[in-house]
Amino acid sequence: RTFVETSQEYYVEQFSKIGARSKFTLTYNWFAGLLGPVWFGARGLWSWALAFLILETIAFVQIVRGSFGDLSAEAWLRIASIENTLELRRKQLASAIEKGTEKIDVYRRAVESLENNIEGIKEEALALDEQGNLRLGAIGYVERFFEYCVLNGEAFFDAITRFIRMILDALETIFVGTPWIVVASLLILLTHLSAGPRMAIYTAAFLSYMGLLGFWEKAMTTLALLGTAACLSIIIGIPLGMFCARRQRLYSVIQPIMDFMQTMPAFVFMIPVIAFFGTGKPAAVVTTMIFGGTPVVRLTVLGLRGVPESVREAAASFGASKWYLLTKVDLPLAAPSIRAGVNQTIMLSLAMVVVASLIGAKGLGEDVLEALQYANVGQGILAGFCILFCAMILDRIVQGGRR
Repeated sequence: RTFVETSQEYYVEQFSKIGARSKFTLTYNWFAGLLGPVWFGARGLWSWALAFLILETIAFVQIVRGSFGDLSAEAWLRIASIENTLELRRKQLASAIEKGTEKIDVYRRAVESLENNIEGIKEEALALDEQGNLRLGAIGYVERFFEYCVLNGEAFFDAITRFIRMILDALETIFVGTPWIVVASLLILLTHLSAGPRMAIYTAAFLSYMGLLGFWEKAMTTLALLGTAACLSIIIGIPLGMFCARRQRLYSVIQPIMDFMQTMPAFVFMIPVIAFFGTGKPAAVVTTMIFGGTPVVRLTVLGLRGVPESVREAAASFGASKWYLLTKVDLPLAAPSIRAGVNQTIMLSLAMVVVASLIGAKGLGEDVLEALQYANVGQGILAGFCILFCAMILDRIVQGGRR
């Protein structure tokens, strides 16, 4: 009683038991056994508390599931049984119609009766299955939301489609409509100026590969599609990154959105894109922007935040304005990081070539998709190498000057 303040009688009793015997006495704390996390947490033993919290949560869930079971299991068994009978009656009806017997009306009424019966049991099963109701309700809400957006935002989405189409048509005119010798010469010249003569020779070889194997027009269509998505991502991403670099609250709001854009599978966000923009090249451009537009924002923010404060303070102390500080100090020092973001955006956009072909985008992705559908190994490998060469050329043009 001198050393404890609470539960004095309990400790006196326990020490009396220990003192009465010389060997170990097994004791059991029912409160700690049933509510282990609370018992350990009250004593500050959080490592044990979290472990028991996980174990007991799983245990209680299994106990509840075992006690109540699947309430709709019986209804689904009845549905399976009726479906077997319904299939038999449908076969009998089809045979009667084929033979022209008098039992056609009898079999038709039996089929209709079974169909009505099975619909009623399904409604009953779904009423018992709470998860089914929640899922169906959620699906209904999502569908109504998208219907509302499509109906009320038609003018907005049409304007975006026209803007994307305008840029895409201009780039297709440049890459596809221009004679191949001009486009090839410009690409080789750009590679030479950026990465040196050796890479220019490789670029000439890559372009020769595309032309000799008949991939030139599709490769240029792919570059036009990729260029549209990459240009729009860069035009939007770099200013957005510059604006967020010095505004932590704004970036903390935008960052979860970018995490969602990067982690959500491409096939999932293609569904709302098709709902808003339909199928075709504009929808493919939007899908590519969603998938590949985040690195340029992240790396622009990273580069600008990595500029040493001592350099910025030195420029400000000599009277540099905000514009001078941005254009002559921040952006030049952050240029390697920004250029890496541009490169990653282009590479991720190019990775969407095959996926974008699923919604109507032409180009090299169409050849790869056909090769997948018909198991044409040769066509798929050759088109895949063409996509690889496009990526290498663009990577050297963008990143070649970093040295």
